[in-house]
Amino acid sequence: MTIGQRALEVLRAVLFVLLGFALYFLLGIGATQAGLLRQGDGTIDSPGFLISGLIALISMVGATFFMCMIRGEPVGAVGFADPNPRRKLGLGFLWGGAIVTLAVLIPWAARHESLAGPTAGAKAVALAGLRLFGGACSRGEQLLIEIQITPDDNDVWVANPDRNTVTRIEVRRDRNRKRNEIKVGIEPHGIAISPDGARVYVANTQSGTVSVIRTDSDHPRVWRTIRVGTEPYALALTPNGARLYVANARSNDISVIDTDGLRVIRTLGAGDGVGLEPRALAITNDGDGTDTDERLYVTQFLAVDRPGKTIGADDYKEAHVSVFSTRHDRFLHTVVLHPLADVGFNANGNTLAGIAPGANFDQPTGAFPNQLNSIVIKGNHAYLPNPAASPNGPVRFNVNVQSFLSVIDLDTDTEGATINMNRGINLEAASPTRVFLAVPWAAAFEHNANTGYVVASASNLIVKVDLDANGAPTIHALRCYRLAQHGATRRGEICKFSR
Repeated sequence: MTIGQRALEVLRAVLFVLLGFALYFLLGIGATQAGLLRQGDGTIDSPGFLISGLIALISMVGATFFMCMIRGEPVGAVGFADPNPRRKLGLGFLWGGAIVTLAVLIPWAARHESLAGPTAGAKAVALAGLRLFGGACSRGEQLLIEIQITPDDNDVWVANPDRNTVTRIEVRRDRNRKRNEIKVGIEPHGIAISPDGARVYVANTQSGTVSVIRTDSDHPRVWRTIRVGTEPYALALTPNGARLYVANARSNDISVIDTDGLRVIRTLGAGDGVGLEPRALAITNDGDGTDTDERLYVTQFLAVDRPGKTIGADDYKEAHVSVFSTRHDRFLHTVVLHPLADVGFNANGNTLAGIAPGANFDQPTGAFPNQLNSIVIKGNHAYLPNPAASPNGPVRFNVNVQSFLSVIDLDTDTEGATINMNRGINLEAASPTRVFLAVPWAAAFEHNANTGYVVASASNLIVKVDLDANGAPTIHALRCYRLAQHGATRRGEICKFSR
């Protein structure tokens, strides 16, 4: 064989490998888009390992057929049927080695940083490929629902319900580096972290389970799975981590889990004081080292009718929050969140009063708190962001739905200084960029400052709110800072009610 012929054979071998990788990459993208592969499929016992191996095998077979075609030879004349023993052995090693290499590519990528930068795993690689080739992801970026920070402030854990995973992100020293993505149950929402940071609990809404993740390694995995009620949504740990409470939204009950034995020891239902569709949980912390003298707050997602009120009026419903003692999980009482008689926006009519829409906006409108998806305790107050309803007509963009930040005074378990965050728009200068804070859905507060953040999910905003010395949220003119999300097509904003 001449030097030119040898060079041609080497070129064909390189082409063979490159073709195999290209086919593998494209098939991987297709499998990801079809839902066969998910980010986090990175262990030998996961279906992703088998699927990636099958894709590698198909890719190599496809490459072999292509090599036969460009040489103008039947399939049997290339590869293992080649009459030249040396070429047969060399191509065999090449073919088998390529399969092994490709078969471990996805598991390796799922455990390390990959071509997509600080996001790892098969799906990240596939999405990077789609962007590289000018494609578009039909589902956009992943949907993030719940977020919790570890006790040492080093890591943030995020639930990804559209991918059935949770992600651990390192945030200390502003590293903002993705460390792990762990497969859990179907549609994870709630997250709770033990006081020592050694365990992460995840509520899997569709699976009806709680995943227990041990974090004492560089590659944490689900250690135990606990069966609870129907559609578990929120989790709350007692201050010392002895009990875990789970809000089961569809079975209308609360599962109480002993975290030592990791088993359900009690279920609180309607007869125990739990209302319909419990959605959010919060537990007090008096700092005395015992968990039996705290109070558990459980929101009822939807508002309930007020006796004697006309259906459809702006004040015909009120929101309820059930309060329990953690000593024996005993129901104590219900905190009532009342409607606001004047939300700060006037209508030009009143449907129930028979006043037709006119030219003057002189009819005050009210609203009642509704859809209590979140409750957060800060100091002696609990804060509940919610999209308040104002059903009485006429229909107008600024009078039918409001953005409440309801407040509970924990010393008296009565309603505190509830505000309508939408009123901040009245303090802004007239501008087409003014925004309403549509569908406030979650909140969090800084540990060492009277500053909180509210997610306005329908407006794609994070709102910064200041608290006064009495814990009452204050309203100022709204100022927004626009953010460009890395790798995403949509943008978000951080806004502040600023003086």
